Amino acid sequence: MDGERTGYFLACYTPASFPSIGRTMKKITLLGSLLWMALAIPSLAADHFKNQASIPAVDSAGFYRILLSPEVIVQMKSSAADVRLFDRKGENVPFIFREGGDKEELLDLPALDWKQEEGQGQSRIRISSASLKHAEKLLIEVDGPRYFYRTARIVAVKKKKVRGRLRAREVNLERFVLSSDQKNLELNFGHSSYDEVFLVIENGENPPLRVKAIAAQKSPLYLLVWLEKGEKYQLRYGNPKVHQAHFDLNHFASRIPDELPVLLPDPGKIRFQKIKQLMGSGLPLWVIWLTLMVLVVSLSLFSIKLIRNLDSEPNVRGNTLE
Repeated sequence: MDGERTGYFLACYTPASFPSIGRTMKKITLLGSLLWMALAIPSLAADHFKNQASIPAVDSAGFYRILLSPEVIVQMKSSAADVRLFDRKGENVPFIFREGGDKEELLDLPALDWKQEEGQGQSRIRISSASLKHAEKLLIEVDGPRYFYRTARIVAVKKKKVRGRLRAREVNLERFVLSSDQKNLELNFGHSSYDEVFLVIENGENPPLRVKAIAAQKSPLYLLVWLEKGEKYQLRYGNPKVHQAHFDLNHFASRIPDELPVLLPDPGKIRFQKIKQLMGSGLPLWVIWLTLMVLVVSLSLFSIKLIRNLDSEPNVRGNTLE
């Protein structure tokens, strides 16, 4: 039986057929690579985090407090649901997420971008930044005449398409007073749905006020986590597709000491450049999936055709070597 099989394959693959075999193998290799991409890319895209930060290696195993810096916070979801910690093997490391510390302790978030315009008895200051989604407090400093008393409000502009036309409407978020008795105002703010708002000051016939500074603050965020001695860890974040992680460690929070060593992550860009280029290329997700499906179907059809061609060549058995 083995001799017959050997003779059959020797007859099939005569020297005259080698060029055809070479072309066939190239096709198989190419389509096999495309199939690998079709299977691998979706799994990588599911774990696609835009940013990462390195955690310093520790000298001894134990629980640590990883304090998230303002630069890390503004690149996360406002709920911090997309934060994950991985070891060098790429395995999830359990942690407990905590927010807040001392009541007076707040973090200064990265600077807000703002621009002031005047018109129709109003000062209108456009405020935009990723920090807004995380802000718990806005600090507003204004200057003006010796005596002033102005009503002001924070508004958001909601845009919606109605019958093919883009319509905008203002939504009042906060109302307050700016006065010469209190030029520095601390305003509680918790509107994570907006990354752009407007400060509107009603001047009437009075000279406009000048906004000197606008800043945002937030309570500290940190992770309680057990780290192994000398192990390398990566904090990853910036993935809108993932949800809040739930670890068993939360049930043992009472066993973790209150006083822990504090570690600060070192932010950096993640290195999934090829995946970023694909998923961030501007193509709709359905186009990417359709392309992958076409690749899989093409490979399947080619494989079926190849098998049929092999089955249709029994007539060459007469050339077998016996």
